[in-house]
Amino acid sequence: MTPEVATQEHDPVMPIYTPIELGRGYDRRKLIQHYETFRDIGQWLQTIQKDPENTGVREDAGDLLRTNPQYYFKANRSPRSDLEGALSEEHDHLGEYAREHSSTLYGKLKSEDYVGLVQRVPLYKTGNREHDEFVEVMNENRKLAEASEDPEKMAEYVGGKVKNFPKWAQISYMRHGESDLRLIFQSYLNSANAKLRAIMLDEKRNPRSEFLKEVFEESLKEAETELDQESYSDKEKNDIWKRNIRPYYMALLEKGYEKEKKEEDGDIPQEKKDRDTRRKRRRAKGMPF
Repeated sequence: MTPEVATQEHDPVMPIYTPIELGRGYDRRKLIQHYETFRDIGQWLQTIQKDPENTGVREDAGDLLRTNPQYYFKANRSPRSDLEGALSEEHDHLGEYAREHSSTLYGKLKSEDYVGLVQRVPLYKTGNREHDEFVEVMNENRKLAEASEDPEKMAEYVGGKVKNFPKWAQISYMRHGESDLRLIFQSYLNSANAKLRAIMLDEKRNPRSEFLKEVFEESLKEAETELDQESYSDKEKNDIWKRNIRPYYMALLEKGYEKEKKEEDGDIPQEKKDRDTRRKRRRAKGMPF
């Protein structure tokens, strides 16, 4: 991937990486390039957080951010803060880019794509009974899925439910909770999954794509209405954008990326694909090219 750098008129001294440009027309190539770069920066940052002396990340970060693989070696410092700043700024720009070109990105979606989209974003209540019921079931499902990975959260969840059990069952849990915990928790997880499937699927077990599309779009509209009505402070508006709204546009952009990437890959000649495969194999063996 070729990093996008500042032009000479912006920086006559040294070219540096710049996030995706806003206020321009939709560009498939730039969307693919910048989204892949965004993912790379995130992966490098995770690596260097665990291994502060990682030389590969220093070289990659220098090559991308400063167009000089030796930059952070010569500067004798970690690229971590630069990676954090670049990741944050690119994240904001990608979200805004998706917002600017949302009509184009929506146009690339098929109704079945919304099955995955509603599971990738926080959902908000709108006052519509069926919509709000789905939001509650989805939130409960997510809560249980998260708790299933953490024994303490699992115990906390079941403990809250046990308070409503008959007296004998409460006593039984106090005596045998250690052995019964997972069985009780699993029953709630199974029930939540069944409720979610009942709302997401029709009587023929097919996804209710149009309903899920409406849930996605109406939840986003609800969040944007709240943003429009917020006048307390710029910080408050920024927090609403980052936490309530940007996840929707990032999910939309990611889905758009998947489709654009698939189309681009289909345009690449087989010889180039084979060459790229051989290059990946060599890099996996530690070869620089």
